Amino acid sequence: MKTSSISVQADALKKLSGIASLDILVNPTAITGNVDFMEGIVRYETIPFDLTMLEGMILIDEKNINLVGFMGDVGEKNKFTCNLVVYNYLDPDFYFFCFFFSDLDPSELAVSVNPELKNLIISNGIIPTQINFDAALPLINLNVVSILDEMLQLEFPGYLKKPIGKNYTIIGDVDFDSSNLNLILNKLNIKADKLSVTTMGSIKNLNSKEPEVMLFFNSDVPCGLFMII
Repeated sequence: MKTSSISVQADALKKLSGIASLDILVNPTAITGNVDFMEGIVRYETIPFDLTMLEGMILIDEKNINLVGFMGDVGEKNKFTCNLVVYNYLDPDFYFFCFFFSDLDPSELAVSVNPELKNLIISNGIIPTQINFDAALPLINLNVVSILDEMLQLEFPGYLKKPIGKNYTIIGDVDFDSSNLNLILNKLNIKADKLSVTTMGSIKNLNSKEPEVMLFFNSDVPCGLFMII
């Protein structure tokens, strides 16, 4: 077990605490059983924020790990629920799939990822968000659907400002390199009444005070190709 991927990933944990009830069997080749847990806190070295108030059940068989009814907070205020499966967890090339839902607070989430962004993202509400993601760390692919309510105020001065009085739906295919904290937008579509804008590009060095942003925008407007550098 010391040479398995479990040992490697355990070494990457910077913080782990909580209350757990264990019913497991440990043998030389595998761990099986289940774990009920609550009040958990996790910090992983390649993820720039804490997961707090974690609770749920972990089901472990000879090949896979299932997290059932897994819920908690991203940072301190962005509550989430998810179901997650880790496939071939003893293999160094293990991978996982997750269905994730959260009512995200944009300003609080931004600070959780990068404290330098405090007070730079302005919002007055939440964004219901569903994410399906699969990963073979450090690379994570995310398929995102978010709904921006018409009364939501959202502004990142110098980059974007959402008009009040309009609903927006955001659907995206995004890659995240957790080792370098780079975000690659393969396709991010923003849709509203009489508007559809598709964004591609990258946001690099997410944890720096001035992330490197290069985005291309393609709209339904004739000759509607734009770029932000």
